Amino acid sequence: MNILNWFYKKPNIPQRSLDDIKRVTKILFIDDIKFEVVEKISTNGWRQCSRVKDIEDLDHADVEKTHIFFVDIQGVGKKLNFPDEGLGLARALKEKYPSKAVILYSSEGKRDIFDNTLSIVDARIRKNADTYEFLKLTEKFANQAFSLEECIQRIQKLVKDETGEFLELSLIKTNLLKVQNKGEIDSDKVLKAFKVTAQSGSIIGTIIKTFLTHSVSP
Repeated sequence: MNILNWFYKKPNIPQRSLDDIKRVTKILFIDDIKFEVVEKISTNGWRQCSRVKDIEDLDHADVEKTHIFFVDIQGVGKKLNFPDEGLGLARALKEKYPSKAVILYSSEGKRDIFDNTLSIVDARIRKNADTYEFLKLTEKFANQAFSLEECIQRIQKLVKDETGEFLELSLIKTNLLKVQNKGEIDSDKVLKAFKVTAQSGSIIGTIIKTFLTHSVSP
């Protein structure tokens, strides 16, 4: 497309295949020990899947750009001095980035069953689960970020949970592009379009920005 046309045409709403979604999704495992599942997910087409031993800055660019976090319950979170290690780190990631997926995994027994972190994160899985189970979670949360239908459904649920109003999917789809201003998400337009509080508006804005601004590389 001619670059000049950008100033005169609104971007189209992306329609992505699963292969497209695999190429744009950034997945980060936080584990102090090498975990073979990371490589297996990468070989299944999820090109941007990697592992770090720990995180020392929640504002680091690599953290901000990640869409799905898999966090080991043990051995991580130490650099940020979380006494409960991975639980504390997962909780902090979800609080700072509520629109991103945070998944806890553990090889432990009953210690973590009743921790309140489990009600905050998006999912949990045993570390010795089949690779297929990790792949299912990866695809589920990647679709939530980059599938048009699931993006719209997430916004619909957020609005309904806060206001009780059930917005038609077609209206949400129309508003996806209306809330943009020169390629950025306009927070005032989000609040006006969806009639939510600033907190929910911020989450909705992040969901829309993630969905709209990640192009597919060949």
